[in-house]
Amino acid sequence: MFIQCPQCRTHNEISENLLQNHEEVIACRHCQCQFTLTLTPARDGETPPRPDQEEPAPEAPQAALNINVSREELSRLAAGAPRPEKTTSLPLDRSDLGWAAGAALMVLLFIAQFSYFERADLARHAVLRPWLEFVCALSGCDVPLRRDRARIRFVARHVADHPQAPDALLVTLTMVNDASFPQPFPKLQLSFYDMDSRVIAQRVFEPTQYLPGGVDARQGMRPGKPVMATLALVDPGSGAINFKFEIR
Repeated sequence: MFIQCPQCRTHNEISENLLQNHEEVIACRHCQCQFTLTLTPARDGETPPRPDQEEPAPEAPQAALNINVSREELSRLAAGAPRPEKTTSLPLDRSDLGWAAGAALMVLLFIAQFSYFERADLARHAVLRPWLEFVCALSGCDVPLRRDRARIRFVARHVADHPQAPDALLVTLTMVNDASFPQPFPKLQLSFYDMDSRVIAQRVFEPTQYLPGGVDARQGMRPGKPVMATLALVDPGSGAINFKFEIR
C-alpha cells in the first residue's frame, strides 16, 4: 500500500506486514520526515484511494481583462447597432489642386472670350445681360443696347422732289421706340416699286446716314421720343410710283 507524506506529499510504499498495530511511526523516504500512521478499519464498500486517482488541482483563476469602452460604444452595443467602419481620407496632392485650378481658369477665360466676341447677340437676352455687364465691367468692353425691332414703328413718311437739287428726292421719316428700354437706331431699307409691284430701286441706310447732326447714335433711341430721319437720294425715275420703308 502507499502512504502520503504530510510534509512533502510524497507517496511511500509500505508493506502491509509492517502494519501490525493501530499506530505505526513511518519515515518518509524523500524528506525523512517521521509521522505516526493511525489505522482505522474501512467501511463496507469503501476502497482506499489510489495515488493515481488524485483529485485534480483547482484551476487558477484567469486574470481579468482591462477594457476601456466609451459610453457611446456601450450605448451602441446595447442597441445592437453595427460598428461603424473607419474610413481614411487620402490627402489631396498639390499637383491635383494645380490641375483643378488651371482647368477652372481655362473655363473662365473661355467664357470671358465668348462673351466678349458674342456680346452683341447675348445682349438681346434679358437673362444674360447681368452676366454680360459683369464681364464687360472687368474687361472694359461696352454692353450693346437691347434690341427689339418689332417695337419701333413709323409715324410719318414723306417723299418729295428735292428743293435744291435737280433729279433728286428728299425723303423724311419719323419713327418712335415703343419699348421700355433704349435700343439701337435701326438700319433703314427704302424700296421703290413700279406699277406691277416690282422693285426698281432699293438701298439700305446706316443710322449715321439719316440722323441729323448732333445726335449721338451710340445713345440709342429713347423710349417714346420721336426721331426724324432725312434722306436725299437720286430720283429713280417716273416708273417708281410707290415706295416702302423697312427696318433692318
